[in-house]
Amino acid sequence: MHTRWLKRVDGTLLGAVLVSLIVGVIPIFVSLHFARRSCLADQSKKLLAMAADVASRADQTGEQIRRVSAELSSGEHGAPGSEAEIQHMRGLAMTSTYLQAVGRLDGTKVTCTSMGVLDPPVELGAPDVTTVAGVNVWLDVQLDFAGAAPFHALGYGPFVVFITRDLVLDVYSDEINLSVAVVTGTAKKVLSQEGEVLPDALNELGERKSASFVYGDRVVALCRSDGVDIVGYVSQPLSDAYADAGQSALLFLPVGGVVGLVISLFSFRVARRQLTLPYIMRSAIKNQEFFMLYQPVVDLATERIVGAEALIRWRRATGEMIRPDHFIPAAEECGIITKITEYVIDESFRACSQLNAKFPGTYIGINVTSSDVRSGTLSDQLRSAAERHAVDLKNIGVEITETGLLDVNNIIPELDKLNALGLRLAMDDFGTGYSNLSYLMKLDIDALKIDKLFVDAIGTDSATSGVVDHMIEMAMKLDKYIIAEGIESQHQAEYLRDRSVQAGQGYYFGRPMTLDDLTARLSKQREASA
Repeated sequence: MHTRWLKRVDGTLLGAVLVSLIVGVIPIFVSLHFARRSCLADQSKKLLAMAADVASRADQTGEQIRRVSAELSSGEHGAPGSEAEIQHMRGLAMTSTYLQAVGRLDGTKVTCTSMGVLDPPVELGAPDVTTVAGVNVWLDVQLDFAGAAPFHALGYGPFVVFITRDLVLDVYSDEINLSVAVVTGTAKKVLSQEGEVLPDALNELGERKSASFVYGDRVVALCRSDGVDIVGYVSQPLSDAYADAGQSALLFLPVGGVVGLVISLFSFRVARRQLTLPYIMRSAIKNQEFFMLYQPVVDLATERIVGAEALIRWRRATGEMIRPDHFIPAAEECGIITKITEYVIDESFRACSQLNAKFPGTYIGINVTSSDVRSGTLSDQLRSAAERHAVDLKNIGVEITETGLLDVNNIIPELDKLNALGLRLAMDDFGTGYSNLSYLMKLDIDALKIDKLFVDAIGTDSATSGVVDHMIEMAMKLDKYIIAEGIESQHQAEYLRDRSVQAGQGYYFGRPMTLDDLTARLSKQREASA
């Protein structure tokens, strides 16, 4: 009987718990409903702004194409295919924001471009799309002088321009789960895309200028361009739009219910956190799994070491090495990149302080991501590290990838803050993005680092072997200090030295090494010159 009573009490308690839970769930659903509507409205507004930006970039590209056609059609710049016309084409390409190359068509054959005469001509074949304005579009065109990078070719009369396939999409590459596309308005042909595009969703725009709506499990925003037959497409999972709805709904719960729910969620999050990438990376920092190496940078005229690039490496407790091009993007996605940047800055400044105590004037180059620059706190981090380690900031270089500098209007104020510190600013991986003369003129940077891809082509029959000369010429016109990366042979070093490239790094001069090894190299260098 006692047992039966206990069972009855247990059953009553269980029923009471269930009733309490059911009653407590009602305000959750009510608050969640209103929170979801608010979050969806905010997300739709954000996606519409992105779609409008994509459409605006298409308009700007169309305007530049019309300008190229008008100038070359005038006949004032030499005969078709002449060196004078090619020189003018090169100038048009270098001063255009979106055009990577300009050329001339003979039917569907490209006979010459701003890079030179094509012998034999390149056959494009039948166009993939012809717009209502009469522009022929060829998708994913491969050009020998551009390596593996795919281009879109746009033909207008006897002229053709080449644009990088993903140029208008790269600005949003940091957005998680985002799909972005450029689509023709009439034929609804996808020209460029990042992520999945829902073809049937394009019909929802109708005759409207713009629209946002829920389609299946995604929020979709469409915006029609003003000047060309293009629609900007942006979408994101509906679950992302509702990500903050739960937090808003919790405000309506009774205090006791909120406390109980928070405790439950906290316990679950703590357990789950043990297996998440941010936790693993934070543990790696705490357990000192990250470490720094330094690759010498030499003055090409004397082949003396003048500085080094700081490179972060990750060796897990198991001995497994994780490549930076794997863990850096992952760190940006999960929001842990600031912790890694703090570690890199602190270690690099400590190294700079030690080196300059023995070898004054030796500088250290630090790689930062576009997320670091946009954070708005990078300049304060560098100033604080300089004070902490007693480092003169003129001996510090900050290297930002070319693609990380694409969003010029937003990046310039942050560059101004960094320049005010008196350190050296460099564009890393120069040549792998979309820089042209007009773009570079807007950026107040001190140095350009030529990417290894182009250095590798020196002395070969590769179609990119001559591109490095154009890059050097562009840098010299802007009076920029030039550093060549990935030098692996004496021939490459001499080739760059003969063209007045000031500095270089690569396996020919030294692999990435520990600070102790770098110190030993500098000591031998000083002894040799004594």
